[in-house]
Amino acid sequence: MYTEDEIELVVARLRAIPDDAILSIGNMQNKSQFNKDELIEHVRQMDDIGEKIIDMQLKYVRSFK
Repeated sequence: MYTEDEIELVVARLRAIPDDAILSIGNMQNKSQFNKDELIEHVRQMDDIGEKIIDMQLKYVRSFK
């Protein structure tokens, strides 16, 4: 669904987040707060959370067109 370039762009954007930042994603049942390493892992795994992160990041980047 996503190209390798899109995934790598999202990972690069996540790596730019400060190390001590905690991000909240919606109202997940088990966990809703993640550090940047956890977010990168979810993107790499392409699970539900990873796909949400990719969608959010790509929408943000595309909004500059």
